[in-house]
Amino acid sequence: MSREEEIEKVMLSVENCRKCDLWKTRKKPVFGEGSIDTDVLFVGEAPGCNEDLQGRPFVGKAGKILGELLESAGLKRKEVYIANIIKCHPVSLSFIKHSICINCKYFEKCYQNIFKY
Repeated sequence: MSREEEIEKVMLSVENCRKCDLWKTRKKPVFGEGSIDTDVLFVGEAPGCNEDLQGRPFVGKAGKILGELLESAGLKRKEVYIANIIKCHPVSLSFIKHSICINCKYFEKCYQNIFKY
């Protein structure tokens, strides 16, 4: 299976995931984006409100800072891969429980297989 096919398979799994209650309050699941042929992978904790609305990682304040850091390193957003461990926006950070992280761990394993890190 190609990397593109693996990414598509994981994206479908994320969209259909019901392993915890976060899917009930999310607007859009937030999967990773960027180059799958990169050696640079940024992984955040969980999507925020802006990410939830757009279905894209790091598009809020943290995304602006990340963009500035990438630019100072001579990189473009499309040249790296950006994702979060948790794929759905939690109502509050205190809502992130161990069980949620365990459930999202499956997707982290998929990243490890795709990116071989």
